[in-house]
Amino acid sequence: MQTKKLNLNEILNEEMKDPEFAAYYLKYQLEYELVSEIIKYRKEKDFTQQMLAQQSGVRQQVISRMESHQSFPNLVTLSKIAKALGLRLILQEFKSN
Repeated sequence: MQTKKLNLNEILNEEMKDPEFAAYYLKYQLEYELVSEIIKYRKEKDFTQQMLAQQSGVRQQVISRMESHQSFPNLVTLSKIAKALGLRLILQEFKSN
């Protein structure tokens, strides 16, 4: 039996036709991308969540909830996490198309 490959871009494009889905996706897209980057850098540094918690002064449960998209930390917490990873948060002007 042959398995059909899924094209995530095609699926997303189809789902974005639903206004409710599109609004939800756009609302949380930035958070998802930011958390994905934090996870990537944490893994590149070979940090466990516990190690990141110790380095940043943020509880491991906060990092776990953030990484599982159960909650999103405030800017102070994000700044502590970024600093522990050797990163810096920078606010940049956003221009919409």
